[in-house]
Amino acid sequence: MISPQETRVTLIGLDVVGAAMANNLVEAGYALCVFDDQDLPSTPDVARELELAGAEWAQDMAEACQDAQVIIVAPHDPVDVEELFMGDDGILEFAEEGAYLLNMSTCSPRLSYEIYACAAVGDQTMLDAPITGGDTAAARGELGIYVGGDESAFHEVEALLQVLGKRVLYMGASGQGQLAKICNQVALAGSLVGAMESLALAKLAGMDPAKLLEGIRLSDASSWTLYDLAPKSIKRDYSSGFFMSRFIQEIELALELADSLELTLPGMEATYQLLDLLCTVGGGELGLQALSLLYEEEEVCAAYGLDWSKAEDLYDGEDEDGCGCDDEDCGHDHHHHHDHDHGHEHPDQGQGFRPGPGPAGFGGIMGSFFSPN
Repeated sequence: MISPQETRVTLIGLDVVGAAMANNLVEAGYALCVFDDQDLPSTPDVARELELAGAEWAQDMAEACQDAQVIIVAPHDPVDVEELFMGDDGILEFAEEGAYLLNMSTCSPRLSYEIYACAAVGDQTMLDAPITGGDTAAARGELGIYVGGDESAFHEVEALLQVLGKRVLYMGASGQGQLAKICNQVALAGSLVGAMESLALAKLAGMDPAKLLEGIRLSDASSWTLYDLAPKSIKRDYSSGFFMSRFIQEIELALELADSLELTLPGMEATYQLLDLLCTVGGGELGLQALSLLYEEEEVCAAYGLDWSKAEDLYDGEDEDGCGCDDEDCGHDHHHHHDHDHGHEHPDQGQGFRPGPGPAGFGGIMGSFFSPN
């Protein structure tokens, strides 16, 4: 029986969301062990706070998994999930027989099922349980959680998941939680672009964006993006509760899945190009609301670390990795982004797509986006 009094839980990954999840588990009375595999600058401070609250600190994966009845993987980049579970010194190597493994990161449904099958060989039960909601929802214990895997296992850990989220939904067999999360991100990407472009249009036409936002929130166009991200954009608060560099990986998963199903998603193709551009010029570590910087003047972009010169090669000639970046600080993972071929011509290929910051400049981008050569 999974309960605070009887269950030892390990949580792996202590970014801002993972740290909030760990804190909620400690407050709920679970015996918690934490391990950070990402070497984040904030880790020492987070570790001290959690240890003071009663959590234990593991020095390596083996120690983290020892005697753990439930192992939770907090959000990681999708490219890291396979190695984290199935690589050398990975979770499957050290997890105890009978342990429940909860992957709250996003990955492909196919990979999720592969991990599920490998875990079963070791008598471990794997559930995919990716989250939505970001750092604010994590701190409040109000995440959305999509769960895939054995239904009986879901009911065993459901009470624990309800400590972390207020919308805990069982979606079906292994991989279905990941499928739901990927579809969720497609919808989010569409609303994100719509929200940022509506604010840019209002601002350039002379309307106070905050006033527009007040009106849209009362209409049938209202969305979480308008309540959470748009106000931050207006205040030019681009701090991240969810990194743009991680979000673009999730949109890439959606495009890859669509291609495998022979489905074209032109809206997501266009959105991917915008996200890609922002990451390339240095916005990968900013929050999703930083998409609005693509519609700002160049000096505003520079104040938040964006360098438009990095975009020149992206559209005038690609490097061997395919992204055109001159250095490793472009916001991409060069071993993952741009390596795929999801069967569609990118908008920058043969359509005259060229970057240029600022309202007038970006208007030029969008004008040429659909123009002939």
